[in-house]
Amino acid sequence: MIRQTWDKFAAAFTLIELLVVVAIIAILAAMLLPALAAAREKARRSVCLGNMNQMSKGFQSYASDYSGYLPCWVGWNRSWCAEQKNADGSCVASNDAGKSCGGASGYTSNNWKQAWWRDEARAVLSDGRTGQWIMANGAYNEDASNWRCIAMSDKYTPTEFYDLYGFGDYNGHWQPGQLNLAPNGMGYLLYGGYLNDARVYYCPSSDGMPSDRTTTSSIRTTYGGIGGTGSYRIEHWQAAGGFTKETLLYGDWRHLQTQYAFENAVFSHYNYRNVPLFLRGYPWCEVLEGKNWNDASDTRPWGARMQFMVWPLTPARHLGPMFVTQKELASRALVTDTWDKGGPRDAFGRDVSALHGQPITDSMTIAGMGMAGHRDGYNALYGDWSARWFGDPQQKIIWCKSGNYDSGKTCINYDYDCLCLNYYYNYKPFASYNPQISSPVSGWTQRHWVVSPYSIWHEFDVANRMDLPK
Repeated sequence: MIRQTWDKFAAAFTLIELLVVVAIIAILAAMLLPALAAAREKARRSVCLGNMNQMSKGFQSYASDYSGYLPCWVGWNRSWCAEQKNADGSCVASNDAGKSCGGASGYTSNNWKQAWWRDEARAVLSDGRTGQWIMANGAYNEDASNWRCIAMSDKYTPTEFYDLYGFGDYNGHWQPGQLNLAPNGMGYLLYGGYLNDARVYYCPSSDGMPSDRTTTSSIRTTYGGIGGTGSYRIEHWQAAGGFTKETLLYGDWRHLQTQYAFENAVFSHYNYRNVPLFLRGYPWCEVLEGKNWNDASDTRPWGARMQFMVWPLTPARHLGPMFVTQKELASRALVTDTWDKGGPRDAFGRDVSALHGQPITDSMTIAGMGMAGHRDGYNALYGDWSARWFGDPQQKIIWCKSGNYDSGKTCINYDYDCLCLNYYYNYKPFASYNPQISSPVSGWTQRHWVVSPYSIWHEFDVANRMDLPK
């Protein structure tokens, strides 16, 4: 009976007819699959926008509780003095005497605040619950200035760092239940109870996005580092114990350290503009942030380093946020989908470390992290607490030029002048202003600014009609 049924069925279709049916089905599938993929991406984009709306409410509550201030990092608003302070709070003359301070000599006078990049970029978070402390160290761990970083720490003593420099077994430092991480940037929303679930920090379109924090084999060999990526996916939080403030502080973060075994960090899928600014290479003095050492009444002296293309004039603040308060931020972008170009690996996971030091035009072959996200644009949260879509259908940000203008070289290493960090050598992208005029004194700053992350933030600002060209 079965045989007879099959014979009748087989006799009803020729081989050519069956192939035609299969081809029609394949064509229909090819037509439907892109539509299904587009619908799925649209749904993911909506979830991403919902994340930003939750962040918006968190930032509003945070700013309301802290007199309009926005979160930054553990080391914000601490003394810059590389040496001990005088009784009146001024800095004792530094042993770096003779170096210039932002182009002005005589910075060792007691009425100057002097900062040298190594010694001052550290802060300690202590914990009354466990009696432990951890260090947030911006001098040797650049993670605090990574736009994506929401938690970080260093666990070492000076002897361990200078003598061992990463060699040895530090895994015991990261046991669950210990104080393991300090909040950073918008990680303060979770830490302060303004967000209840860490999954808000992750966009469903970006689940395959690599970490910015990978290191090359030469670094691992030379310095005994482990070359880890840090934690950067929802599944990493799950492995650490959950999605709460408790997990952030005391979770099991042993599985993914960063460059060295005594460093750790957690990254999100979003860039937060108010991570701390680190400036390296020259002493940095209070005068560079707007205090005129010749005229106390003048808040914008010659030589003050201001954020380029930001109106009204707003200083660049070493070890501080780009915008201190919501009022200062105004309607500029505060959070966006990640658009940087990673570290030694780009959005495709390709090892691009060989491009470090190559002509700056080579940076345009490195895929920005937007390629691992929405690809044709970015969701953005603004200081007026609105969240909206920023379209980039031509992927100009993904394939933008970045690096060091002076040398004309591409910068790949996870260090200063890298697009993923708010960390710059000297103060190249920041303008020197005369208090009598409202424009930079030369085009030198502009040339550095164009290949820096600040020019990309500016694009988002202009889209919300802020800092329009004059």
